[in-house]
Amino acid sequence: MDEFARGEISGMGKAGFTAGDIAKKVYKGDGKHPTKRAVATVLKNLKKNPKWRGKNSSAGGRPSKLSDAVRKKLYNLVLKNRGSAVVTVKFCQKALPALRKVSATTVSRALHDAGLAWLRRRRKQWVPKEHKEARKKYAKWLLGKNLQTFKKFAFVDGTTFYLARTDDEAAQQERRRLGAHVWRMSTGKDGLFDDNVGPSLYAASQGRPVKVWGYFANGKLQYHVLPLVQKKPKKGAKKVAAKKKKAKKEKTTSNMNGARYQKMAKDLFPRWATKCWGRAKPARVLLVQDHERCLWAESSLRAAKDAGCDVVKNFPKSSPDLNHVENVWAFLRQKLEGNAPTGRETRGQFLRRLSRTVAGINKSKALLGLWANHKERAAEVLKLKGAKTSW
Repeated sequence: MDEFARGEISGMGKAGFTAGDIAKKVYKGDGKHPTKRAVATVLKNLKKNPKWRGKNSSAGGRPSKLSDAVRKKLYNLVLKNRGSAVVTVKFCQKALPALRKVSATTVSRALHDAGLAWLRRRRKQWVPKEHKEARKKYAKWLLGKNLQTFKKFAFVDGTTFYLARTDDEAAQQERRRLGAHVWRMSTGKDGLFDDNVGPSLYAASQGRPVKVWGYFANGKLQYHVLPLVQKKPKKGAKKVAAKKKKAKKEKTTSNMNGARYQKMAKDLFPRWATKCWGRAKPARVLLVQDHERCLWAESSLRAAKDAGCDVVKNFPKSSPDLNHVENVWAFLRQKLEGNAPTGRETRGQFLRRLSRTVAGINKSKALLGLWANHKERAAEVLKLKGAKTSW
């Protein structure tokens, strides 16, 4: 039982609650209720020393590696920064020199002793039951292939980045960069504090969109930014249309459709394959793509084939974890969040930053492992009986 829970018991005991009532209301560091006997022991200690408030005894056992003063500074550091920085154990050790003399495990234990836990803000997506069998069949198919076959794989998919239009949207984007985890009271009692609540799902798709399509092969990413197009006025809005004639015509981002995909396949797929493989480019590329309708139209499949790509037709639905470019998007997004400027930036500024970041990750070997781990992913799919993997 942590000091926080014992302090609660002490306070409730002085207020006249019985051990049974207290045991039902108090939570330990692991989120469970203490036993009635444990509560009675705390109340007994309180009776012996009315000034005691649950503080750990310093008598007996191995001496603590952290003083009470350092523990207090650590706890306050987390509470102060968890809403404005990615507060990890490493962050705490960097901020407090006294913590560098002990291991990361000791720091983590001190945080848990204070009643905090490293909790995830949102859970991962789940796989619909009707798609699990197809995922298992695809995983078995992959496990039956050899290394030479895997060297022919390329992955294509799109993603969207959002540029803040207002200061409020810029603040929300900065909040998302803090990550999916945060140090919280393990009892959940501080769950409504603003610095403990992650940005909403709506906020994740809020802003001016920049839509990007990528081609991932041989550990390298090639990409194409969908162009801006003239925004069409809403029907029946004559007054709005009249105002727009006087003002500068507004543009919006375009969406992927059959015509754009076919043009991308014809003009860019052969060039991208050469950039990714060089002289080792396979005669025919095995192309994995998600199940957007425009990608699977006969004209789109024919355009991909003419560009030297054979689409993997048994690729299952609801399987972003098996389309390796999805992990590249996540990696790229992390890099972009790391070098993002404070406040708002224009589309042109973002595209220049995107180009530099992609060039940087392509020079490293960071992406090669994400491209070459087909069997590892397939084995995990079978182990989880078709459920979503960790990728």
